[in-house]
Amino acid sequence: MSLTAILSEIDGGDDNGVEKLLQKYNIENSHTFAFDHKEEDARIKLCQGLLTVLRRSDHPLCQSTCLETLRILSRDKRVLGPVATKEGFLTLARLARIHVAGHDGELLEEAQSAEEERVVVEALKCLCNVVFNSVSAQQVGADVKLAEGLCARLHSVSSSHHQDNDHQLRLIAGIMRHLLMLKTHTEDKTEEAHSHTINLLSNLPVQCLDVLIDVPVQGGMETYGGKNMDVVQILLDFMEKRIDKGTNYKEGLTPVLSLMTESSRCHREVRRYLKTQVLPPLKDVKERPEIGCTVRNKLVRLMTHIDMAVKQGAAEFLFVLCKESVDNLLKYTGYGNAAGLLMARGLLAGGRGETQYSSDEDSDTEEYKSAKPFINPITGHIEHPMPNPMDEMTEEQKEYEAQKLVNMIDELSRKELIRPMGVRKDGTLAPLGEAIHGCSPPSSSDSE
Repeated sequence: MSLTAILSEIDGGDDNGVEKLLQKYNIENSHTFAFDHKEEDARIKLCQGLLTVLRRSDHPLCQSTCLETLRILSRDKRVLGPVATKEGFLTLARLARIHVAGHDGELLEEAQSAEEERVVVEALKCLCNVVFNSVSAQQVGADVKLAEGLCARLHSVSSSHHQDNDHQLRLIAGIMRHLLMLKTHTEDKTEEAHSHTINLLSNLPVQCLDVLIDVPVQGGMETYGGKNMDVVQILLDFMEKRIDKGTNYKEGLTPVLSLMTESSRCHREVRRYLKTQVLPPLKDVKERPEIGCTVRNKLVRLMTHIDMAVKQGAAEFLFVLCKESVDNLLKYTGYGNAAGLLMARGLLAGGRGETQYSSDEDSDTEEYKSAKPFINPITGHIEHPMPNPMDEMTEEQKEYEAQKLVNMIDELSRKELIRPMGVRKDGTLAPLGEAIHGCSPPSSSDSE
């Protein structure tokens, strides 16, 4: 199909004629990914012409046909100049029913027919391709706050298209994946764009997030079932940057922690990859788990953070990576750091969480196996033996010190300065008297 003929029809203003020519062009080029350099200028003019038709036409079939052509053309990075502009973005966003910054006009009504729905889908696909293939488009997307518009669109879709939610949400998740893979002109802008994207992904149903790792075209890692882990690594790098900043953890860190936790809980390949990166097999256990500069060390330090949301987020993330096994968690964190989580979960006595995980077991290194008998379970590392102060005491002195300690605890308890607690059979805390009573064997009575 001659591009000259299409451009002539566009200039003539006959949208019906344009639609027919474009339908032929779309059929001929539906599988075209390499374009003739000689027609590059003509394709640039066609992009501009298509935007002109999209602004003036209100017929859904004509709009979807133009958008399909634009999607095909957007495979060529060199011709996206007319689309990678504020005006181009506003046109596509309007057809996708997305409100973006700088658009003062009224939004189109929600799609009612299959043809109108196809317009929305094609417009979203065009935005996806353009943002993915054009650096200038990435900057425009940041300027018009496309991610925020998509978030608003998400809420709109959730309320008005319940049956189509899964498809729409997966489409949005796919767009968010592309945004995470992109970089803007500065590192700060890239981090800001990634932050907005992560906030949006945190609000998507976790079952839709398989789109982040299921990328057949790009391929994946055989170790993780052929899944592509590029985005997961980006999320991990983003999390570590936010930890290293040392400020604003609640708003800046907890969303990405929550996103990776829920993704790991739902998607086995994500959990396995993150476990390899965050909690590799232990070798050196001479230092406390919270001391050091690895990702594990940084997260363990956050488990005792003053902010409850931060400490819970970090602890829950590590717990899920350990398949919610108390023994595995304690191996990497020590009992002291994990006590808060275990108390909240009622797992002080050990056990597992409620989520079911695969049965594959983690293997310990020979270094860890040889060091394990000497590890202090409270601190999670090997401690040098300390002299026992009771070794030099007589039995009378030991008894005296024990009674003295009992009297001190009793006095503090009666003054309600402390409240001695014990662990019930179910692993939850209770006042010491109640816990002891619950663990006592039932009294036997002689029957006549």
